[in-house]
Amino acid sequence: MAKILITGGVGLIGSYLIESLAQSSHSITVIDDLSRGRKEYLPEGCKHIKACIENINALELGRFDIVIHLASFMFGIGFANKNHQRLYVQNIRMNNSMIQYIAENTPDRFIFVSSSCVYPDDGPDVIVEETPLGHFPELANIGYGFAKRHMEDCLRMEAMLHGFELCIMRPFNIYGERYHWAGDLSQAIPMLVNKVMTQQRVDVWGSGLQRRNYVHASDAAEIIRLVSLSRTHIPLLNIGNERTVTLNLLTQKIGRAAGLDIEIHNDITKPEGRFVKSCEDGLMHQHFPEFQYSVPLDEGLLRMIDWWRREMHDFYESAERH
Repeated sequence: MAKILITGGVGLIGSYLIESLAQSSHSITVIDDLSRGRKEYLPEGCKHIKACIENINALELGRFDIVIHLASFMFGIGFANKNHQRLYVQNIRMNNSMIQYIAENTPDRFIFVSSSCVYPDDGPDVIVEETPLGHFPELANIGYGFAKRHMEDCLRMEAMLHGFELCIMRPFNIYGERYHWAGDLSQAIPMLVNKVMTQQRVDVWGSGLQRRNYVHASDAAEIIRLVSLSRTHIPLLNIGNERTVTLNLLTQKIGRAAGLDIEIHNDITKPEGRFVKSCEDGLMHQHFPEFQYSVPLDEGLLRMIDWWRREMHDFYESAERH
C-alpha cells in the first residue's frame, strides 16, 4: 500500500485518477481548492484538504511515498492570449511552494504533470519525447509553457540532490465531461460545444485547418496511474497520440452529435496556435502494451453534449429569465 498525495485531485484529470486509485488499498490525500473541481468526485476513504498549493508548506502534511502534482493555473487560449505574464507568475508561485515541500519531505517518486505547451512551434508535426525544446515554448501559451519548463528543470535538480524518482508527463489536448465551465476563458472543446448549442453561426478561431489530437481525461488519468505505480521508473512520457482532427471538422462533429445544423465562420484575426499538435504514443505502449484508449472522440463528444445539457442548459435558462 502506497501513501499518495495528489494536488488538483478533484479536477478534470484528477477526479478520474483518484477514482481508479481508490479501487486499490492505497492511502490517498487530495489537496484541491475546488476552484475547478467538485468535492462530489472524491471517493469514500480519500482525505481532502481544501487549500491552495501556494500554502502547502503551512499544512504540515509530512512525507508521502508518491506525490502527483496536477494542480496548475490555466484556462483556454483566449485567456492565455492576454495573460502570458500572469500565467507564468502564478504557476511559478505554485510550483515554488511544491519545490520547497518536496525538499523537506522527499518522496520516493514525484509525478509532475507538465504540458505539451513546452514544445516549440517549429518542431515536427508528430512530437516524440526526445523532441528538442529549443528557445521558446508554444507561443500561443508562452507564459504557461515557460512556467512548465521552469518546473521541469527545478524538479530535475531536486531529484538529483535528494534522490527521488522524477516522472515528467506532458499531456496534449485533454477534455472531458467533468470540465469546470469558465465562460469565455474555457478551453477548446467545452467552448465549441457551448457555441454549437447556443449559436447557429459558430466562430472558430484561426483558419480552422489547424489539427489537434484529443485524449479523454479518463484515459489520461489511467496513463498517469500506470506511470505512478509502475515498477519501472519512467522519466518522461507524452500523453497523446497521432490521431488528429481539424478544428473545423471537430466543430462539425459536435454539431452532428447534438443533432444541430450549424454554419462555421473562421475568424482569422484570432490566434490558432501551433498548426499541428500531436505526438507518438509508441513509448507509452512500449511500457504498457495492454493499454487501450477507452473513449473514442465521437463518444467523448456525445458525453460533452450531455455535459452541456446537464450543466449549462439551466444556466442559460436562468440568464434568460433575468
